Amino acid sequence: MFGVHLCGNSLPAGRVRATCTNTGRCLLHPSENKLDRSRLSGGVVGVHHGKVAHRCKTAAYCTARAPLLQLAALFLLTWALIVSCVVEAHHVLAVDLGVEWVKAATLGGGSGASMNPAIVLNDQANRKSPQCIAFRFLPYDTDDILQKVERIFSEQALSLEPRFPEQVVCGPSLLAGRGVWRDVVAVNGTGATGEEAVQDALLLDDTASLTYAVVPHASRDKLTVHIVGGRDKKSVLEFSAEELVGMFLAYLKRTAERGLDGEPLRHLVLTVSTRASVAQRQTFVDAAAVAGLRTVRLVHGITAAAVQLAYLNAEQLFAPVRERSAKYVMVYDMGSRVTEVAVYEFAQFRQHPGTITLLAAVVSDTLGGRAFDQCIARYIERELFPKAKPKAIEPVLALSTPAARKTAASLLRAVKNARERLSVNQEAPVVVQGIYGSDGGDFTTTISRARFEEECAHLFDEAVRLRDAAIARTKGAVPSVRNLTRFEVIGGATRMPKLLERLSDGYGRAVDRTLNSDEAAVVGAAYMGAARASIPVRGFHVVEPLMNDLYFSLTPPLQNLGAAGTPPRGDTRHLLFAKARTLVPAVKSLRFKNRTADFTLTLEDDSGRFARATSIYGVNDNIMAAQFLPQRRRAGGGVARGWHERLSLEYMEVVVEVTVAESGIPFVSNAYLRVTYVKRTAAVKNNQTAPGNMTPNESVAASSAGKNAADGAIPEESQNHQNLRKTDEEAEEVEAGQLQQQREEEGAEERWEDASESGAAIEEEEEEEEEEGGKQGAAKGKREGDQAREDNSTGDDAVPGVGNRSTAKETVMRVIHGFPLRFAPAPSSAGVNLNKVEAAAARERLHALQRIDDTRLMRSAIRNDLEALIVHYKSLDAWDKAPVGGADEANWRDVVKEVAQWLDDASDNIEIAELQRQQQRVKELKIGEAETG
Repeated sequence: MFGVHLCGNSLPAGRVRATCTNTGRCLLHPSENKLDRSRLSGGVVGVHHGKVAHRCKTAAYCTARAPLLQLAALFLLTWALIVSCVVEAHHVLAVDLGVEWVKAATLGGGSGASMNPAIVLNDQANRKSPQCIAFRFLPYDTDDILQKVERIFSEQALSLEPRFPEQVVCGPSLLAGRGVWRDVVAVNGTGATGEEAVQDALLLDDTASLTYAVVPHASRDKLTVHIVGGRDKKSVLEFSAEELVGMFLAYLKRTAERGLDGEPLRHLVLTVSTRASVAQRQTFVDAAAVAGLRTVRLVHGITAAAVQLAYLNAEQLFAPVRERSAKYVMVYDMGSRVTEVAVYEFAQFRQHPGTITLLAAVVSDTLGGRAFDQCIARYIERELFPKAKPKAIEPVLALSTPAARKTAASLLRAVKNARERLSVNQEAPVVVQGIYGSDGGDFTTTISRARFEEECAHLFDEAVRLRDAAIARTKGAVPSVRNLTRFEVIGGATRMPKLLERLSDGYGRAVDRTLNSDEAAVVGAAYMGAARASIPVRGFHVVEPLMNDLYFSLTPPLQNLGAAGTPPRGDTRHLLFAKARTLVPAVKSLRFKNRTADFTLTLEDDSGRFARATSIYGVNDNIMAAQFLPQRRRAGGGVARGWHERLSLEYMEVVVEVTVAESGIPFVSNAYLRVTYVKRTAAVKNNQTAPGNMTPNESVAASSAGKNAADGAIPEESQNHQNLRKTDEEAEEVEAGQLQQQREEEGAEERWEDASESGAAIEEEEEEEEEEGGKQGAAKGKREGDQAREDNSTGDDAVPGVGNRSTAKETVMRVIHGFPLRFAPAPSSAGVNLNKVEAAAARERLHALQRIDDTRLMRSAIRNDLEALIVHYKSLDAWDKAPVGGADEANWRDVVKEVAQWLDDASDNIEIAELQRQQQRVKELKIGEAETG
């Protein structure tokens, strides 16, 4: 189990300052193990050194003062829930979502079940499926366009692509979170670098390779798929990337559930690239939600492969703890469009046995199997098309017309088949179907492995460069490839002999290929997601940094941010989590002074394509409650006889906690008003006035003094990013190490108490008691909001109403109250991801399509059954014999003929009820024993 400090630094489980967010496995709430924004009624649960405070542990904490009978009942209920959660079978669905191929696996089950992931077989009993969806337009007479559309998935959809290229969508995940390509100048105007522009925009080569139409979104900088069909070509459908990916995830979900005998699947683990932007990650989460799945975790596919390697070779890769040595493994993954290289450290620690740490990662969005296919295609187009017989063939790769794109797709399919054959043969045929258009005929040639390796030599050089770049990014931890313990190569494009030979140079032996190239990532992802679905599987501690910079901005904004002149864009945004320097998961507390009204906090990535706005409510109401609390305390009494207590407000600040989970997506997890009071308790003498007898003027004066102190005091030192400028209203980030060290030096003790019904959520008292005598002078300077102060009776900080305290024993402490604030997603049109309304509409449209598909499937099943019954009756010997009985004996033949004629005349969208009625008529027919034999 990991620990997360409020300041954002990842800590061991024994050093945790936890909020109400679930950061670990919760048996009572297995469906909420993901970091979310759920809160208890009190707002923040508490601060406890040495343990995690989450829902499973707060059940006893919140009822510590309950009657014994209620406590016993709660214990029995808690135990029953834990047992039920453990016994109940759960399965998690893991999906490795590649651009061309998709693999899925399930893991889980009850006691005694195999704890090995099971690969999901598709409709064709294959272990991987092409990511293709075909939309077939049916000639139905209806105004509802969805009723006219039939969806076809996987291999069947891919087989339709040559005939209907504009109606078959393959690789929709390529569009996730991406927009229209712009030139470098335009992209840099939005604050993104050239490298980020490639990450966030669809490349021109990718656009040209698509057979379907991709158009910009009407109101956002994102892409949608434009599908035209029907006889008149007037039926138009537009789908977002979330809808298309959601359709395929729903297809995988239904397929996996059939393999589990109908057990519903709710938890999803999805693989993404280490290069994936925050917008792309959020797109996949939204797509899963549209499909009815909850994404418990996004994992990096290459890291999942490393985890799978750890399960297979744990004894070899993890040295004993006493040796204190680490082993280094490189995983090289070349897929159809993306190549990723990562170096991992495998080590044993007493706190976390079996730790896998990502040291370096290098990603290329332009190198992959498709890059080699395009290399061969350009060679054929340049050298062989002009010499083709009976006539030369014009180039098609650079054209964007529908006919040219169809021909280019046929050429790329042909060279891909040839490249795969060259992995085991010295020569391979290349057959490009329909290359001559209306004239018909195919173009046929052959290509040798030597020619292929010569023409694509620069791509093999690039593959080696990525390997060396990953080694260099370890900063000396791994001096060279020869120092690697393992060099695992996975991915469908890594079977080329020349590639394996080049990558082995310098390693000292052939690269390792012990992992399944196609299934390593999905199997590892299933293991990584098992803990989130309460599946008892041995886990490894994975340490990864954040892959994207994350910023925040405020509305209304922070004031006095810059000097005169036009401020750059960075002045309106403030760095919150820095990539590569932040280990996930992490939590940070943003502290804002002098916030007296509601405001909106927006979380963004570097390009601004991801933007999540959260409105914070109830600031002013809680400020009034905080100011009234000292008076309510005095009116309520409760101080022991002979003592008096004085509570004065010192300062207030709004605290917003932002969490970034392992998936790399940030969200607001908590918000509250943090109020610091000074509480003085002293013995009451005859000449002193008790706090209950204070005059109203004294009360107002004390409250005003506390408010003035709050306006001027800054409770904690912040270490802000260089773009964050200090102002009279600033967000302060507390460093976990400094805060912990300070508490240890001061001997402070923290405890959180339940708040009263008036609205106080928590009460944290950090106290240090000292005796005050006549020799002790003026008060000590304040230290970071948690150190006790000493006051002299003649000093400026004397408490009104106490009188002469030179001989009285007084205890001074600071009391911190937390008043919970409400927060909710704010309506925002920024970014490329779906808002709440759009997500609901997309979910409803997919449900409508699924209902139509289910109805069509049921209609087809009834028609097939009815046709089988008619054929059965007509095949009987009694069918051709003359009736020997009365009218009833001849009637059954008439019914069969009537139903057969009706079925021939019925339309494809006939009502199911009518089909069922005719089916029942045929099933109820009775034939005499003499005729049926």
